[in-house]
Amino acid sequence: MQPSATGHLCYYPVGSASQQPMAQVIQAYCVRCKAQRPMVEVEYLNTRNGRPAARGKCAKCGTVTMKFLKSLPPPAPMLEPPAEDKAEDPAAAGSR
Repeated sequence: MQPSATGHLCYYPVGSASQQPMAQVIQAYCVRCKAQRPMVEVEYLNTRNGRPAARGKCAKCGTVTMKFLKSLPPPAPMLEPPAEDKAEDPAAAGSR
């Protein structure tokens, strides 16, 4: 991948873990701890070349970690707002 004009790699965010929950905790290699650690504050994204990935922080030391994924998790289901009961008073409806 080529760096952008600012020298950083470009990522296309897809959503946070709260928007797209996964069943299991994502384990990624932390270069500071030198071990596999669970990720917190996970954000799903696609790299510039379209490869799915997850970026987050090490649960122990807070270092930014990243792991390439086979595929992105399915989007979270949209929750419908509760239906409001608009039961009008028949006497008030007739006076209009």
